[in-house]
Amino acid sequence: MSRPRVMMDNTTGIIQGFLTPPPSVRHRVQLSVLAYLQTRSITVA
Repeated sequence: MSRPRVMMDNTTGIIQGFLTPPPSVRHRVQLSVLAYLQTRSITVA
């Protein structure tokens, strides 16, 4: 019975890895989102 649980833990670890990327990737995404919002506000204004 312990084998499926290991699989589950492995899957959750992979999912958490996807949800929480390294700081550099997160920073890059934040920068792109900020730039996108700035362009949106410029086009709206």
